[in-house]
Amino acid sequence: MGSSSTVTRPANQDATSATAKPAAVHRSGVLSVAVFLQHVKAKDGRKLVLPSVSLRRSYQDAAGKWQQSTALRRQDLLTAAFLLTKCFDTLGDLDHRAASDDTDGDGEA
Repeated sequence: MGSSSTVTRPANQDATSATAKPAAVHRSGVLSVAVFLQHVKAKDGRKLVLPSVSLRRSYQDAAGKWQQSTALRRQDLLTAAFLLTKCFDTLGDLDHRAASDDTDGDGEA
């Protein structure tokens, strides 16, 4: 596979969106994942939270400029699986917190 070298990527370039603030971000090497929560109102009036996850890989192009991609290389797959597992755990924690908030005596269950 060749020799490996360590490159650092700009901290502001990750799986986050320019318009939405993520609920959580996890990073490892050139990969980052972000958890986003979209709050919507169902037709029956219930308030729902729809989670989504964004995964991105940072890389330097031929000119040395940092770019973003959603395409992964073989060597990225285990790290991506680890980060996605962290997202799964994060969503479980957020669900647990939301359930706890609903039982805090505010009259809504």
